[in-house]
Formats: sequence, structure tokens, C-alpha cells
Amino acid sequence: MKKLFFTVGTTDFPALTRKANELHKSKKFKVVAQSPTRLKDTSLEQFNFKENVIDYFLSSDLVITHAGAGSCYKLIELGVPIIVVPNLNRRDKHQKEIALYFEKNNYCSVCWDLNKLENIIEKQDSVRFTPYRKTPFFLAKLIFSQ
Repeated sequence: MKKLFFTVGTTDFPALTRKANELHKSKKFKVVAQSPTRLKDTSLEQFNFKENVIDYFLSSDLVITHAGAGSCYKLIELGVPIIVVPNLNRRDKHQKEIALYFEKNNYCSVCWDLNKLENIIEKQDSVRFTPYRKTPFFLAKLIFSQ
């Protein structure tokens, strides 16, 4: 059974949290979710914050994440298979921009419609992505020396 980890970061994304619960109820996947909102009346393993969240990333077969920059870049730097789901209900549109960048560079799958997420999950193993290469920031020493 494929182990899925859902993360929405610190900003609530109720639609993605509900989708995690829906997939958990289907019993096709083992699902754990990180979300600031706790769903009631569910057996879904869920939490708001964990110091060791990277352990969850690394022990999952697939991480479904909001399109927050911190989450996305940490996950691809770790080489963890991900599906990015931008929260298009946010007033600012940075998640859409990040998702478009990741999609354009073929770093991962992007889910624009939560009704299609299960289909994307099922096809994930047959898709090949471009490995992400972190470029060192060459001005870091200069900045920190001042």
C-alpha cells in the first residue's frame, strides 16, 4: 500500500486536507496529513506541527504538498517524489507561480484540479522528472561577512 504524506504548511488549505481524508477513507493508500486545521470524525493521522517533519517526508512513497516555496524546494532538494497542489484560493498568486515554474521545468507533477489527484497519484511511478540541482548562492559569504 502506497504511503502518502500531505502537507499544507502553516496556512490552511481545507480542500487539500479534505482530499487527504477522502483518500484515507478509500483505503487504497496509507495517508498522514500535516495541516493547521484538524478534521473531526476521522481516523486520518493528522497533526499541525512536528519538529521531525523531514522524517515523514523521507518515509513516504509520495508527498502531496501545497505550492509553498519552502515546502517545495525542501522536498525536491531531498529528492522526495512530490505532487504540487497550488492553493488557488489565496489572495496572492505566488503558489500558482511556483507551481507553473516546477511544471515548466519538469521537476514534479502539478495537480490543478483536486478531482484528478488520485489519477495523478496512480500514474506517478511511470513519469520521469528532471532532477533538481541546487545552485550555491555565490554571494552568501559576502553578505554574512558584512
